Amino acid sequence: FDFLLDGELLRGSLGKALAARGLSGESTITLEYIELLAPPQPRGEALVPDWISSLALAAPGSSVASSNPVLSGCYDGAAYLWDASGVQAAALGGGEGAAAVKAVAWLGERPVVASKDGAVRVWAAGGSAGGAAQLSCV
Repeated sequence: FDFLLDGELLRGSLGKALAARGLSGESTITLEYIELLAPPQPRGEALVPDWISSLALAAPGSSVASSNPVLSGCYDGAAYLWDASGVQAAALGGGEGAAAVKAVAWLGERPVVASKDGAVRVWAAGGSAGGAAQLSCV
């Protein structure tokens, strides 16, 4: 909180501010408090199935930066590609028994996913299905 003393922002102690104005502790003053920061307003959110363990942004200027700039790793054992508007573009790996993803990165234009079981997987674009690029582990 911040405080206003007679309409002016109070910095320091109340006693010092009263003394600087020539007022005593018996004087009548108007003391108001204001919130230091307004509470955050909710924005659109991307729903992910589990906690996010890591994030990586595509390098500016790369061909993937314009379409799927964000790569996230989750504890459900999958990594996810997201477009700039927050829409999930692809899921990489995961499934029953998959180890939690601990780190994600970009190797050029290829997503790299490292899991808690010690596996490191590099994904590459393959053919397309329905206009969307398919990724496969190489």
